[in-house]
Amino acid sequence: MKLLVVVSFFFFVSCQVKPTTAVSEAGVRLEKQKFSGLVSPETVVFDTRSTFDFNLNHVPGSLNLAPEDFVVDRDPMDAARRLSLYGVEVKTPVLVIGIDQGKVQDLAWQITRLGVENVETVSLSAFKAVVSRAQPVRKNTAIWTPSMQFGILNQKQFQEHLSQQMRNSKDGLFPMSRAREKALQNPALGQALVKKVLVLTTAKINPAGFDRVTVREFPMGQYFDSDYFLVKKISLDVQLASFDAVYLLDQSKDSKGKAMVLKASGAKSIWIVR
Repeated sequence: MKLLVVVSFFFFVSCQVKPTTAVSEAGVRLEKQKFSGLVSPETVVFDTRSTFDFNLNHVPGSLNLAPEDFVVDRDPMDAARRLSLYGVEVKTPVLVIGIDQGKVQDLAWQITRLGVENVETVSLSAFKAVVSRAQPVRKNTAIWTPSMQFGILNQKQFQEHLSQQMRNSKDGLFPMSRAREKALQNPALGQALVKKVLVLTTAKINPAGFDRVTVREFPMGQYFDSDYFLVKKISLDVQLASFDAVYLLDQSKDSKGKAMVLKASGAKSIWIVR
């Protein structure tokens, strides 16, 4: 009899409906807050997964584009033409999604290099948790010319590139002719010639090698929300937007992601140096 009572008690407890906690609801609210304004009817969504995985399951209206199939260095004009066929132009909001953060960052970086101004990244799971409706089919846009304000340089190319940036600068590395010096004294002419260059590094370097160039150590830390791949903006003791060119000396696998952070934080022209 006692055994029957004990078994009945445990059976009764196990059958009770457990109360719903607020954790999942808070998570959904947090996701919606993160995605506020990120997805609009004008947004073009690129899924970086393999063709097989994409065809198995994807949000209707999203487009399959792997970073290895979209290398802008081969032919930037052809890459821009391809984006125009997807409905992307310079001002079009673009969202890159996927399950591999490296691939997501890579494709976002390639699209940004062409001059597309509003490129965001997010994980596939976070995207599906909030966006379940079909994305509208985008029409082709007019073909546009890529600006190519971003790129990857080796050390030799970096020195040459840096020299070229500073060649016309009043405070540059090279002596100027009298004509150029006179031109720089005219604000109307000189303003277009002066270049401000910022070099960011993840390691200690000798500032003497970068005379008259602003050098800062790039702050280490988490640049992306690991659950969402959303880019985190950073703040430095200098205004990134005030520099004509920003060079990131970084050889890590996350260098493209860090460049995306710099772009989101105001940098106009970014070059990765490896």
